[in-house]
Amino acid sequence: MKKMSKGTICPTSCSITWEKRDNKHNYSQKIAAVIAVMLAITWLFGRFDFSKGFLGNKISSSIYCLAAEINYDEKDLFKEIHKALNTPLPEPPAAEEQEPSQPAYPTDPRGLIRAVCAEEGVDPALALAISRLETGNWTSNACLNYHNFGGLSVAENPIYFNDDIEGVQAFIRNLKYNYIDIGLTTISQISGKWCPASQDSWASQVESLFMEEQ
Repeated sequence: MKKMSKGTICPTSCSITWEKRDNKHNYSQKIAAVIAVMLAITWLFGRFDFSKGFLGNKISSSIYCLAAEINYDEKDLFKEIHKALNTPLPEPPAAEEQEPSQPAYPTDPRGLIRAVCAEEGVDPALALAISRLETGNWTSNACLNYHNFGGLSVAENPIYFNDDIEGVQAFIRNLKYNYIDIGLTTISQISGKWCPASQDSWASQVESLFMEEQ
C-alpha cells in the first residue's frame, strides 16, 4: 500500500465518499417518494389526522419508521412532502379545554365557611354565628349527614347536599342573595325573614355568637 505524504488528498477516497453520499441521497429520494404515495392515499380517504382510523395508524407508523431510517426530522419531512403534493399542512389539534379545578378548601367547618365567605363577600362572623345556631355548633343530623350548614329546608325537611363544600356554598349564597343583597344586612333585619316565628329569640342568640366570632 502506497504511503501518502502529509497534506496529500486521495482522489480515490474522495470519489468513494461522494459515491456513498449520492447513494444515500438517491435512497432518501426513493423513501420520500414512498411516503408521498402513502400521504396521497391518506388524502384520498380524507384522513390527515393520523391519530384516528386503522388506515391512518398503519400509514403513520410506516412514515415514522421510514423517516427514522433516513434520519430525517419528522416535522421537516411532512412539510416537504405536503409541499411536493401541493396540499396544505393539517392544522395542529386545538388544545382541549380543561375544566377549572376547584380551589382547595379547608376541611373544618369554621375554615370552610370563612373561605366561601371570602369568595362571596360576606361577613364571616355573621355567617359563622348563624351556622352555629342552626346546626348546634355543627353537630346536628342535618349538618353531619346532609352537609347542611345553614338550616336550609323545604316544608320543614332539611335539604341534602352532596358534600360540605356544596352545603356551605348554598348556605352563604342564600344569605348573600336573599338577604344581604336586598338590604337585610343587620341581624335583626335578617331574623324577620329567616325565623319570623321567633325572630327576637333567634336574633338574640345570633348576636351573642356573632360577638364570639369577632
